[in-house]
Amino acid sequence: MNWEWWARTMSSSSGLGGSNIEMQEDKTFYTVTMASLLARQGKLEEAARIYRYLLEQTPDRADIRQRLEELLERRPCQHADLDRILPLVKKWVQLLLKQKELSRLKALHMKKGAG
Repeated sequence: MNWEWWARTMSSSSGLGGSNIEMQEDKTFYTVTMASLLARQGKLEEAARIYRYLLEQTPDRADIRQRLEELLERRPCQHADLDRILPLVKKWVQLLLKQKELSRLKALHMKKGAG
């Protein structure tokens, strides 16, 4: 069987296999092979969900734990990180704008004092 074709079919809402929701409910295809295929396709969250499920079923599988850890390292920045960083970036931009305004006012004040 062509597993990559099957994974594409299952992941498309118009495919033979239906939507991802159906795949989430039917754990038949929750295998290391399927998780690996999803990871190669860039579907990191779906692959991680399968690895987590497999670890729940067989917690002694160090190979699955290692694959999950490697996958989690590949994921982009998590929302928790963004929630922590975003207020800092906003504050930084506000301070830059205040600094620019102060510089403008200082230049205006010096211009009036010289004139």
